[in-house]
Amino acid sequence: MNSFEWLSDDEQLFWQSMVAAFREVERNIERSLRTRTGLTFADFTLLIALHEVEDGILHVDKICDRLKWNHPRALLHTNRLEKRGFIHTEDHGEDPDSDYVVVLTGVGRHVFAEAAPDYVDTVRQEVISPLADEDREVMLRCFQSVLERK
Repeated sequence: MNSFEWLSDDEQLFWQSMVAAFREVERNIERSLRTRTGLTFADFTLLIALHEVEDGILHVDKICDRLKWNHPRALLHTNRLEKRGFIHTEDHGEDPDSDYVVVLTGVGRHVFAEAAPDYVDTVRQEVISPLADEDREVMLRCFQSVLERK
């Protein structure tokens, strides 16, 4: 027998619904991004992170912290974006797979500017518009509670 208590029916429904909702939203955002730019949702979140800092430059550790990624995932996406000329990497330290700086290029800024309006429209359509302000406030508190738990 198992030495743990499985999720109750209500807990399981909540968990599966949350995961399904996030996957559905991510899939729809990615479909929209791929159609317009060929970017994945993860690629675009990296461009967002770089766009949100004034100089468009972040150390890979900061990217990993912000996006909740590990170094191999960051390396995968930085390599893909670098091959397309959207970013470049520099200041490689002792471990070039986990110690480098990512710089948003002019091409990357252009692609971001082209993709951002459609991305925002899709987020509004998929997540913001279907929810009342009060529901978003409650959900925000819930998400913050989960993220702040350590």
